[in-house]
Amino acid sequence: MKGAGFHGFDEVYDVCEAQLERAGAVESSDEQRGELQGSARESKVVITVDATRQGLQRVTVTARKLSGFSPDLDTAQWIADAITRRLATS
Repeated sequence: MKGAGFHGFDEVYDVCEAQLERAGAVESSDEQRGELQGSARESKVVITVDATRQGLQRVTVTARKLSGFSPDLDTAQWIADAITRRLATS
């Protein structure tokens, strides 16, 4: 799941990290690379934040079931929607 917005990189990264922690657990955080890894709803979750040339921050959320290799689109969408809501109210 992807989204883009007009917030600064630090703000977007912090919101993503807080949301992943709220949804499950943050297992690694690399702000320099804009990458978070963790787990939620029995899935491995990876969130990346990229700055675009237009000054936007692009957020990509992927999730895969821990029990296999299949994608977990519901969890990825649920986390992406929660990030979007949190940024909309900030």
